[in-house]
Amino acid sequence: MHKSETDMKRAAKLVRYEWDQFSWAASVLRGGEEWFIGTGTGTDPEQADAVREVFLLHTRTLRAFFNRQRPLPDRSRGLF
Repeated sequence: MHKSETDMKRAAKLVRYEWDQFSWAASVLRGGEEWFIGTGTGTDPEQADAVREVFLLHTRTLRAFFNRQRPLPDRSRGLF
């Protein structure tokens, strides 16, 4: 089943968002950015943990998107 161009653009926008968030968190964890500049926060350990959570969340989302089965199973019949 092929998607319409509108659907593909919508999907690309969502994937781009996930990629941007993943890339930002990775650069912060790598030490490439001062993540707290402009946020009004400092370098508290809890806030550093938040960056790790952002990284993991977007990693999982991208992994789920790229590893899903194609074609997607028909879910209209329920799980069992």
